[in-house]
Amino acid sequence: MSNEGDSSSGGGCLIVLCLLGAALYGGYQWLESDGYISHTVETVITAQNNWFVGESKECTSPIRETPFTYVSCDGGPEHQVRITFYGREKQGGNVAVWNCKRNDVSFMNDNAFTCKQTGYW
Repeated sequence: MSNEGDSSSGGGCLIVLCLLGAALYGGYQWLESDGYISHTVETVITAQNNWFVGESKECTSPIRETPFTYVSCDGGPEHQVRITFYGREKQGGNVAVWNCKRNDVSFMNDNAFTCKQTGYW
């Protein structure tokens, strides 16, 4: 008996798996670059104590290694909290611009803010 068909189907499966892996990786990169992938990070944010739940403010963060390390919103004191970011992990420019909303923190939701990227400069 010949095993010629077995080796060609195994090679075909390998090619299909490689193409599928490349498509998944490319799709993730595209979604992440457009801000569809969330990143929840322990971050320093400046926030006034009168910032109420549901209120949104425009904020900025310097882009060093990642824009998720420090967020400046309203000149208030610094707070170390969990923030969910929707934006690129790797940035162009020097400053990321965010629309940040204060969340109601509970046992079901432990992130104090959600920030969506609106631009950079």
